[in-house]
Amino acid sequence: MYPGPDLLQEIGRVTIAGSRLDVQMGMLWHHLDQSVKLEDSRWAPGAEQCKRVHRLAAERLTGDMLSRVVAAVVAAEDARARRNEIVQQDWLLRGR
Repeated sequence: MYPGPDLLQEIGRVTIAGSRLDVQMGMLWHHLDQSVKLEDSRWAPGAEQCKRVHRLAAERLTGDMLSRVVAAVVAAEDARARRNEIVQQDWLLRGR
């Protein structure tokens, strides 16, 4: 049996929010390194996006801006881990 509609709706919300996060991190990556095509940065896996943004921020930013970008990367990594736990867990279907 599938989970109820309320749970499925929440899983959908988590999935959509995760996709939006990936788009924003890709845009931040592209903003920090415009030699990377926007399409490439947006479609890269979230872990790769965070790795690149973190590295570029350390190279190109200082002070408060660096702190804020690093905090955004840490928050994105945490959110992605929670999303993956929810969306990619083993869903056991009992019965038809």
